[in-house]
Amino acid sequence: LIATRRPFDVGDRISLADPNSPSDPSGTATWFVEDLNLFFTTLRYAATNEIATVSNSALANARIINCARSKGASIIYPLKFGIATENRTIEIFKTTVEKYVNDRPSKWEEFSAMRCGRIEPDLGFVEYTLIVKHQKGWQDTGPIMDDKAELVTFCLEVAKSLGMRYEAPPMPVHLNMAGPPMSMNVQQQPTTTAGAPQMPIPSRNKSEGTSAANVIARWNAAASAASTTGKFGPH
Repeated sequence: LIATRRPFDVGDRISLADPNSPSDPSGTATWFVEDLNLFFTTLRYAATNEIATVSNSALANARIINCARSKGASIIYPLKFGIATENRTIEIFKTTVEKYVNDRPSKWEEFSAMRCGRIEPDLGFVEYTLIVKHQKGWQDTGPIMDDKAELVTFCLEVAKSLGMRYEAPPMPVHLNMAGPPMSMNVQQQPTTTAGAPQMPIPSRNKSEGTSAANVIARWNAAASAASTTGKFGPH
């Protein structure tokens, strides 16, 4: 069926996926078609130039995305702004980015949209989705990714200049060790089969702290006391 339907030609960049899985807006791994016959298709992985041979029967049940036939690549990029950013500032940002795209007609076909899709007051940000359309199709991924990198860098600089950059709140750091506190009292441990007592373990005492420094100090003191009395270590 692959040879009859011809979902791709030799030289096409294609992507293979499970037909029941959702599409990834950020793109998928791609292969170049090297050869095609009645029974097998030879593919070259675009990222590493590795060669793979796949049976046409396996390809018949896959979702095949033909990048060579996908004209006008759409770039979808998420943007996060601080929750306190005013709508007027967001409009200035949108107008500035739209002008940047329209001033480069050799690279970009159009500024498609910039819309709000997520608001997280507790996390302190709003998320917008930027959609722009490139002049080239996905067959020429390299130039598209280069132009996308320039656009994203420009967006970052505009957001910084307008004071609308989102910075994630710092996460709390807990320096105390988990678990109940322990005292310096030493308990006699059972003797091992080799005849040497085991390392003493400090018993727990709720009145003492649980910081890493306190626990290590108590442990060292217990070990020192045990070695002085001859209750720990080899004989």
